[in-house]
Amino acid sequence: MRIDVALVQREIDAELAALHERMQRPGHVLHGLPAIATSLRDFVFRYSHYPERR
Repeated sequence: MRIDVALVQREIDAELAALHERMQRPGHVLHGLPAIATSLRDFVFRYSHYPERR
């Protein structure tokens, strides 16, 4: 997320909601990503690992 621009909260909320929906949709590339818990409630890091291409 860029910090050098003015952001509109409802646009951020809409983008995050769309991202969350894609993460919940079976078959989508973002569905089922592994999560790393944090000490912050309801905040996790999700990651994907792509094998190195040769």
